[in-house]
Amino acid sequence: MLNLENYHITHNNEALHTGKVLIATPFSSSSVFAQSVVLLIEHSENQSVGLFLNKQLPPKVSKEINRLFSQQLPLQSGGPLGVDELFYLHTLGSKIPRSTQILPNIYVGGEFETVQDYIADDNTEGDFRFFVGYCGWGKNQLQREFNNNEWIVTTLTRSAIFAADTKNLWKNSLETMGGKYKMWAEFPKNPAYN
Repeated sequence: MLNLENYHITHNNEALHTGKVLIATPFSSSSVFAQSVVLLIEHSENQSVGLFLNKQLPPKVSKEINRLFSQQLPLQSGGPLGVDELFYLHTLGSKIPRSTQILPNIYVGGEFETVQDYIADDNTEGDFRFFVGYCGWGKNQLQREFNNNEWIVTTLTRSAIFAADTKNLWKNSLETMGGKYKMWAEFPKNPAYN
């Protein structure tokens, strides 16, 4: 017998806070956030800031930004806001001065010159991910979206956050959560095309 409750889209009861991961529900009303996975790098009652973990930059944009570095880096879209800003996640902690810890062994930001030096020296220590732009929400905006079942909240492992291939991150994250979320993972990006 078909359980229609599995198709009732509701958020889970995880709390929103820095370091949590937002997964867009299958019927998100925003095409920008469709099938997106967002790491919250800041969450307070006044604002929330996150980075897409699974959205690619157009190659032309990536090439332009890569002129800042001594070698080509994989760049991703961090979100639709601040598209002239570069964000980075890393695992080097205090070796990158002024970085902020958001999870155990995961940091955001810090002195860009030190990051450039690490890359220029071909230093293989630690992991980096670079993003252009960010996702942002004003006071209580993200909580309202969460209450309207636009997002479910989860955590991801460090290896998932720093994975080189993020094409299937939305689907894989839902499958890992199991239950009805595993069924949601099969929803097409645009059900009208099915």
